[in-house]
Amino acid sequence: MKKILIINNGNKHFNIEIIKPFLSLPNNTYKVDIIQDGIYISYDQILNMSNDYNYLIFHRCIGRDYKKTIDFLKNLNKLNNKMKSIVYINDFWNLPDYHPLYKIYNENNLQNDILNIIRLSNIVISYSLDILEEVIKINKNVAHFENIYINPNTKIDSKLLDKPVFGIVPNDIYDEENIKQLNSIHKTINKKGFYNTVQFVLIGFHINNTLTEFNKMTFETTEIIVQPKDSIWVKYEKIITDNYNICSPEYKNFLLTYLPNDRYNGNINNEPYKRIWYNELNPNILNYNILLEPLVKNKYNKLKFSYERERAKKILTIHGKYIKTIRTDILPKNKKSITRSILDASFDYRQSVMFEDNPYENKFIDNLKFMNI
Repeated sequence: MKKILIINNGNKHFNIEIIKPFLSLPNNTYKVDIIQDGIYISYDQILNMSNDYNYLIFHRCIGRDYKKTIDFLKNLNKLNNKMKSIVYINDFWNLPDYHPLYKIYNENNLQNDILNIIRLSNIVISYSLDILEEVIKINKNVAHFENIYINPNTKIDSKLLDKPVFGIVPNDIYDEENIKQLNSIHKTINKKGFYNTVQFVLIGFHINNTLTEFNKMTFETTEIIVQPKDSIWVKYEKIITDNYNICSPEYKNFLLTYLPNDRYNGNINNEPYKRIWYNELNPNILNYNILLEPLVKNKYNKLKFSYERERAKKILTIHGKYIKTIRTDILPKNKKSITRSILDASFDYRQSVMFEDNPYENKFIDNLKFMNI
C-alpha cells in the first residue's frame, strides 16, 4: 500500500482537482492523509514524517513562506528518506502587470522562489501541457494529468439547447482587464439585432458587502465594507451589458436592485443577459452551451487558461458532447475578432454542427500508474 500525505493550503482548485480525486482512490491500494490547516504547518513536523509516507503533495508552496519551503525541500532531499515531494502547478509564475499580486511578486522575487521549488521537487504535476512545457526546462520529472475531477452526473440544462448561451466565468480578483475585451462587441452586434437571439450569462455573480485587501508587507488579508455598485462583479456586468444598454428598461431597473432572479416578474430567459448568482450555482447543471473566454494577449493567460480551457472541456464532455470554447487572444493563427468569433459560433450552433462526440473518461488512476505512484 502506498501512503500519500497532502498539504491543503485552502486553494479551491487544488481541493477540487487534486484532493478530491486522491480521496476517491481505492483504499486497498492507497492510504491518503490530509493536513487541512496547511498554511500553518510545521516544516519540522513534516520532516519527522518523511519515513511514514511515500509521497508528499502540495500546491506551489508549503504554508505561506516560499523561502522556508525551499529550505524544507533541500533538507528533505538530503535525508533521502522514503518520502518524495510532488508539487502541483496550475498557473504561470510570471504575472502580468495588472495582476493584484504583481508588485508583491516582483518586490519579493517570488518568481525565482517558485522556480526553485519546482527545481527541488521530485515530481511536478499539472493539468496544463503548456505549463509543463515551461516546467520541463527546469525539472524534467513532470507528469500531465489528463483528467480533471468533475462530477460524472453533470448535465447540460435542456432549456439551453434552443439558443446559443454564452457563459462567462471570470475570476473575482483580476479579470477586469480580460473582460474589457468584450467592449468591442456591442456596436457591431447590436446592429445585427443579435441580442434578440442569444444570451450572455455571467456565472458566479455576488456582491458581498466586504472586500478582501491584501497587505503587501505582512501577507495578511483584511475585510473592508463596500457598496454593491463597487463590486468587481458589477464592473464585469456593466462591460458585458454595455452599461445595461442591451437590457430592457424594466430588467435594467431590476438588476440594479440586486435581488435574486426569482424576484423578477418578467421572463429572464428572454433577456440578452442573465446573472447566475454564486449561491444559486448547481454543480450538476451547466448554465451555458458556449464558453466565452475574453483574454488579454500575454504569456500568463496563454499558460493559465490552457488549464482553464481543459477544465471547461472536461465539464462539457460529461454530457457526451464537446462544445467548443471561444477565446480572444491566444492562438496566433486565429485572426478573427471576438465579434466575428461570437457571430460564427452562434451560426454554427444554429446549424447544429457545433457538437462533437467526445465521451468522458476517467484517467486519474492511469495517470498515477504512469508516474509509478
